Amino acid sequence: MVHGPGDIQPRRPYPQHGPFTDIVDRGNSSYNALEVKVEKRLWNGLTFLSAFTYSKSMNDQPEICCASPWPQNPYDVAADRGLSDFNEKFRRVSSFDYQIPVGKGQRLLNSSRVGDLVLGGWDLGGIFTVRSGFYFSPLMDYDPSNTGSIGLVRTDRTCNGNLPSGQQSPDLWFNTSCFPLPAAYTFGDAGKNIVIGPGGVSGDFALRKVFDNTDVPGDAGVIISTVLPQREMQFGMKLHF
Repeated sequence: MVHGPGDIQPRRPYPQHGPFTDIVDRGNSSYNALEVKVEKRLWNGLTFLSAFTYSKSMNDQPEICCASPWPQNPYDVAADRGLSDFNEKFRRVSSFDYQIPVGKGQRLLNSSRVGDLVLGGWDLGGIFTVRSGFYFSPLMDYDPSNTGSIGLVRTDRTCNGNLPSGQQSPDLWFNTSCFPLPAAYTFGDAGKNIVIGPGGVSGDFALRKVFDNTDVPGDAGVIISTVLPQREMQFGMKLHF
């Protein structure tokens, strides 16, 4: 019997079985980072913390958490070595809390009862985050290798593919002409996670007022109840025959 190039089943490693997946511990990964932290504890009402991370994470198999955890060619796992799906080149997170110097015990309006009630006790805080984008791979929705691959099948690559920041837009983020379809019965030669996605900037701010309640009830510090009734006594007797 002669099988054509489209017949996948006779060419499987175990042709007597249908498609199945096999996950084994043979992946490799590495992570390197530079971490810098600047912290200023309470100073004139200001508390400040800023952390910066410059890192690079590499692996040769996709993460189970984020994508299909199989290489496009199980006989060439090394070809899938590239940046991890969760890799962020840099990330900076800064947080602060500032006690506005108005009201009782502060520099401004410290003797005004009305000023203290209205303007005193206010704190301004926030968290500000700047991060680079995640990397991704240009993929195809079919298997040109005709091997029955269930991995993330990538295209070929003829140029960098990352557009200058001034040319990027939601309608065209990378140069699609750099990633042509591979020839029939071959795997694409584009590496894993070679295009960087959009970064992100986010900020959270909070404004809160602390009310100074110095009124202490007359029974403060006095025990006025107990967990069990007072003067509770128990007696027991056991007889053995």
